[in-house]
Amino acid sequence: MALVGVLQSTHFFGNTNGSLGASTSHNFGPSSIWANPVLQSFDEDGFGNGVISSFVDNTGFHNLSGVLGGGALVLFRNNCIQVNYMFLATDSIHAASAITEFFG
Repeated sequence: MALVGVLQSTHFFGNTNGSLGASTSHNFGPSSIWANPVLQSFDEDGFGNGVISSFVDNTGFHNLSGVLGGGALVLFRNNCIQVNYMFLATDSIHAASAITEFFG
């Protein structure tokens, strides 16, 4: 399969004194996809994490919140129509990117 397209959304978020979460969803027609969250930290004192929390494909909704302490780090799926990303920052500021690549 060849790479035929990319969908990316980037968000800046964080909290320098506590925890803050952010989420975003990518919706599209049935596709073969590779999805991954990317997190860039601007503060070395805190902690941040990005995961795929759930997705929807031709077999239905799949909740990944119990995987690896909160979600999957990478998803490759055929006939997918939605990917939900979740990000967490604790005592830190981040640029979070949700990236979905399409293959055909």
